[in-house]
Amino acid sequence: MENIIEDNSIINREEILNLIPNIPFYWKDSTTSKKFPMYYHAIVDRPIDDYFFDQSSDLSSRIRSEYFQYFKLIVDSFCRKHNILYKNIIRANLNSTFNVPNYVFGDPHVDFSKEHIVLLMYLSEISFQSKTIIFDIHQKFDNKNTWIDISKYDPDYFPIKCEISPNFGKIVAFDGKYYHTNRHPKPGENRIVCVFNLLK
Repeated sequence: MENIIEDNSIINREEILNLIPNIPFYWKDSTTSKKFPMYYHAIVDRPIDDYFFDQSSDLSSRIRSEYFQYFKLIVDSFCRKHNILYKNIIRANLNSTFNVPNYVFGDPHVDFSKEHIVLLMYLSEISFQSKTIIFDIHQKFDNKNTWIDISKYDPDYFPIKCEISPNFGKIVAFDGKYYHTNRHPKPGENRIVCVFNLLK
């Protein structure tokens, strides 16, 4: 999957606006690093061991949210429409991030150490400055260097491939081998996304 797919036609805006306020979010003091905490709601837990995870790995024991079926239906509608096949759900989360002073964007990272698709749903009204950044460099899935400390970020080594605007209701899918991150929203804004990592 080399192309980046964007679709604004699947998510029901009114449903999401009614749903999100009822979902409990919990504090997490770090994401890639402690510089970037967030609020989150776990939908599907990440597998304990990346190496042994495959299409036969049990999903039901890792589901953590009553909203799993709601979001999975959206994922599957998107995948059917765009002829995307996947073998398993690696993990799924609702993430609520916010402005972090002194940083323009977070640590470049990949989400998993096997071939996968990143599927993002943008679920909040925020300024377009909080774009998803996809870098023109990818991980070799060797379970090393899954994230790069932003303080060591070198734009010459990590050129930006593209940036995606966080339009409310947009769904985006791209190859998970590419390092990615997001620009921070304005102070006072919460950037809410639903992310599914899908095993190829």
